[in-house]
Amino acid sequence: MVKIDLGVQISVQKIRELNAYLWSCYHIFPGKKAQELCSIFSEVYTGYLKEKEPKKESEILADLIEDAQELRQKCIERMPSYLKEVDEKAWWNEKTIKKMEQWKADQEKPL
Repeated sequence: MVKIDLGVQISVQKIRELNAYLWSCYHIFPGKKAQELCSIFSEVYTGYLKEKEPKKESEILADLIEDAQELRQKCIERMPSYLKEVDEKAWWNEKTIKKMEQWKADQEKPL
C-alpha cells in the first residue's frame, strides 16, 4: 500500500488524473480499491500457505513459483467486477490522455 501526500490540496479532477496515471503506468489501484484488492490477495495466499504449512520454506517457495498462475487466477475470480475493469476514460480528460500517450511513447524509445 502506498500513501501519497502531495503537501497541497488538489481538485477532484487532478486526483482522478493522478489515479489514472498511477494505474496506467504502474498498475497501482487507487484508494479503497487497493485495500479491497490487498484483502483478496491476503486471503488467497494465506490459505495457500496454510495448506503448505508442514513443508520447508524452500519447498513452499518453489511451489509458490510453480503455482503462481493458479493463485493469480483465484485472486481474479474473487475480485468484484469493478476491480477487474478499470474505466480509465472516466478519470481522464483529453489533455491527460495526450500526456499519457506521450509518456508511453517516450518510455518505448531506446536510450
